[in-house]
Amino acid sequence: MRNREPDIFEQIGAFLTKNPIYFGWLVIAVGILFLVEAVIDAEWLFGHAKTFNLDKIEGWVSFFGRNTARLIVGINGLILIIIGIVCVILSW
Repeated sequence: MRNREPDIFEQIGAFLTKNPIYFGWLVIAVGILFLVEAVIDAEWLFGHAKTFNLDKIEGWVSFFGRNTARLIVGINGLILIIIGIVCVILSW
């Protein structure tokens, strides 16, 4: 077998394994991003509802409506922030 360079995801996984506190901070940052985007009604996240594919945010917007999709994304952002805080506290 040929030796290969580890890809970026393997490098990130190795870094987070060695430094678990950064995983919590990463989760907090993603949660804050989701919460801010839900509050400001970001066009790039919610887009124009053209499809009912529930694998994408646009499908959720089409299915539930834009305000409900924003609420769901905001709640998920809060949940991610709480999970991140717990991870940071537990890794100290």
